[in-house]
Parts: sequence; C-alpha cells; structure tokens
Amino acid sequence: MPSRTIPSCSSASVSARFSPRFPFLKFYAQGQDACEFFSDRPDIPGQLDAEGNDKAALRQAWLEIGDAKSSIPLTLKVGRQLLSYGDERLIGPFDWNNVGRTFDAAKLSYTGSNWTLNAFGASVVNVYADDINESDLTNNPGRDQFFGGLYLSTKASGIQTTDLYALCPGEKTALGDTGFVTLGTRMKSTPGKLNGFDYDLEAAFQTGGLKGKDLTAGAVHAGTGYTSANTPWKPRIGIEYNYATGDSTPGDGDAATFQNLFPTNHKFYGYADLFSWQNIHNPAIQLKLKPGKTVTLQADYHLFWLAETADG
Repeated sequence: MPSRTIPSCSSASVSARFSPRFPFLKFYAQGQDACEFFSDRPDIPGQLDAEGNDKAALRQAWLEIGDAKSSIPLTLKVGRQLLSYGDERLIGPFDWNNVGRTFDAAKLSYTGSNWTLNAFGASVVNVYADDINESDLTNNPGRDQFFGGLYLSTKASGIQTTDLYALCPGEKTALGDTGFVTLGTRMKSTPGKLNGFDYDLEAAFQTGGLKGKDLTAGAVHAGTGYTSANTPWKPRIGIEYNYATGDSTPGDGDAATFQNLFPTNHKFYGYADLFSWQNIHNPAIQLKLKPGKTVTLQADYHLFWLAETADG
C-alpha cells in the first residue's frame, strides 16, 4: 500500500472588473501552487494514485464579454475556467483533489427571467509536474480531447429546479476513436417549498462510440428526505439510490459501462472515494444534524455491489 499522505494546497488569485462604464467586460486570473508533503510515493500526478505536485500553475485566466443583467442577457466567457453544472455528478471542478480540474473553454450563456441556457466547447487541462499545464487545444494534438455541451436550467415550476442537458465528449485513442452523447435531466426540489420534504432525481442515457466500440449505457440517481425544522438541531433523515450500467460481455465489441465524464464524486458515493457513477448499485441512508448555525453533523450508511460482475 502507498504511504498515507497529508496533502497541502496553497493558491493565490487576483480578479479585476472594469469600471461601471464597462460592466460588459470582466477579466479573472488565478494562480495555484499545490504540493504533496509527507509521502514516499512519486509526486507525479496519477502515479500510484498520487495527486502530485503542480508548482506555480495557471489555474484560471478568462475574459467575459456581456452582462447577464442587461437588456440582452448574453455573455461569452473564453479562456481557462471552471465548469460546474447541477450537483456535479457529471461536470465539476473536483475541488477535493489537491489540483482540481479546469478547462480551456468557450462558454456562451443566455439568462432569462427564470432560466439559463449554456453552450460550451472545452478541453480538460492536463496537469504536468515539471511543465506548463496544457489542454489538447494547445498540446498533444494526436489525442484531440474535446468536450462540448448544451445545458438548460429552469425554475419555472416554482417548486423545483429542472435541468436538461446534452453532453458530447470525444477523443482519439490507440484503441479507437471516442465520440458519444449523454442526454439527461435533473430535478431538485426548492428548499422550503414542501413542508420539510425534499427530493432530487437525475437520469442520463449515453449512445455513440467508446474507443472503437458501440456504446449504449445509462444511469439514475433518486433521493428524498425530511427535515424537522421545529426540532432542536433540525434533524434530516434521507434515503437515496444510485445506479449505473456495467458491461456484461466486455469482449463482444459493444460497450455498456456508463461513462462518468468529469464529476466531483467525493460528495456522493462515500468519503472513501472508492466508487463512481458506473457499474454500480448503491442504496444509502443519511442522518444530518445542525447543532449550530455553522456546525453540521452527518452520518451516512452505504451499500455497494456491481451491476455487472464481469465489469470493473
């Protein structure tokens, strides 16, 4: 087993916004220096599960044109940036990791009275221990990793947020090209609208090609809970179930393992970080208490088993 690590991460950021005469123009930049201490394993990202070192890196640097509060609520953000959608089951910055995740991307956003629509094209930034972090837009042209999508979110119903999305990753690999679409929806109740009850549901379907194979896969999350707001410590009891398909016959030329894309999985499938939203059955129960305004106690109990034992 690799030795236990006590990671330490430091970052510095600077942001600037042009004067009120130009509210349609914003610029943001953030630098990060992340190092792993007290470990004998390599400090190369990904080796022996190491998060690795990322010295003096450019984490974010983007320019945004437009103003979401103007009469034409259209904005364009271009540059190195975070992408975060929904509960981050499929797209998130993975901030639990020492380095996190960023994209070189262009994102076009339109904001209505109770809805937003985003269209983006991006490439994930690769972390290099002793070199400049780059995405496939500027480095490694043979791989050509790309990630595009449309994401619509609305609160028109009043009692929930409803999201619809189409996400399209693609890249070239030695085993064959990858290019598929993830079609999905997410529904999450608005806090305080259901007399203490809450719910959330997300379902996604994938079809296309995965490393030269035909991909057909799916996943679903469903959860509900109740919070007793008039009881000391405001206890909440919740239950949930997570499922994602696996591949029962890995050698047949077809793929059925759900692809988890670019998530922040640490929040969902147990803090041991051993599981993701693929080839899984995962029922769970949760108890949450708030003994103070800034203190939350939470206990989770998870069960895990494979959807298909022939798959990883």
